[in-house]
Formats: sequence, structure tokens, C-alpha cells
Amino acid sequence: MSRLPSHVKIDGDRVALTPVFYSYWKFTAERQNIFFRRLAGANALPLTDDEILQSYKFTNSYRTSDRVSQFLVRNVIYGENQSDRAEEVFFRILLFKLFNKIETWRLLERELGRISLSAYNYGAFDEVLSAAMKTGTAIYSAAYIMPSAGGVFGLLPVPWTPSLGVLVGSEVDHGTKDIGTTYVQPGVQV
Repeated sequence: MSRLPSHVKIDGDRVALTPVFYSYWKFTAERQNIFFRRLAGANALPLTDDEILQSYKFTNSYRTSDRVSQFLVRNVIYGENQSDRAEEVFFRILLFKLFNKIETWRLLERELGRISLSAYNYGAFDEVLSAAMKTGTAIYSAAYIMPSAGGVFGLLPVPWTPSLGVLVGSEVDHGTKDIGTTYVQPGVQV
């Protein structure tokens, strides 16, 4: 039986290999094996004997393999009839990543047409997103939601309002030379 090493050299430094180190790499290797099983077409569950990996969801080993990242690459960055000008691609990526939600991107496209920096209109985007929110539609992915300490005064600013303005510069001309802020009652799903 081979003995596991107790140390390795990383960038010239001697690093102790602990049980936590081995547990992490065992876990990581099994997650990668699950990815390869799915890639090979395995559909029968369970895809692993690991009870933790059977019971809980984890991000893909390759971040770009997840459904939302694939949508970003295929539809937002390289989508049909999309400009490949660097500033247009950059704008679309930032806009998508503000929400990181496929349904929000599709809503904006359905209501506003092809999304581009050259046709960007702050007021139109704000109107579509505000209307969706008022109907209870969640416009953000839960992946990046971080709770705020807001609500002290009974109203919470909607986070996209400053972000939409920043996408095109510090001032957005929609009649007031101010990006404005939309407010909602606490408890309203954004």
C-alpha cells in the first residue's frame, strides 16, 4: 500500500498536505467525474456514490458549462444578428451580468428588440424592468443576490437604476440629466 505524501512544493514553498487537502481534491475529482459522466450521456441516477453530491447542487467544474453561461456565450455574445464591435459586445455582457437571468434578457429583447449600445435608452429599459417587477416577476438570478441592510425608511431603491446608468456613463440623458432611482416597498420581489 502506497503512503500519501505529507508535503508538496508549490511555487517553491513547502506546503503540508492535511486531511482537508485530500478531502477537497477527492470532492473536486468526483465532481469532475460527474461532469464527464453527463457529457458521455449518462442519465441514470445517481451519477455518483457520494451522498453529499447526490443530495446538494454544486456549480459545474467548468463555470462556462452551466446553462446561464452557455446562454451568455451563445445568445448574448455571439447571438445571431449581434454586432461584434467590442463596445457592443462589452455592453451586452455587462447588461446581462447585471441580472444574470435568461428570462430577463428575453423580456428585454421581446419588449425592446435587439439589444445594443447604439440603441440603448435608459427610460425604456427602466420602464420594462419596473413593469415586470410590479407584476411580481423576478428579474435577478438568485445566484448573486446579497441581502441589503435597506428598508429603514420603508422604501428600498431598485438596484438596476444606478447600474443601467453606469453602463453608458455617469449621466444618462432621459430628460433630467440624472439616472434617477425607482423605489419599491420592502418585500416586493425584484
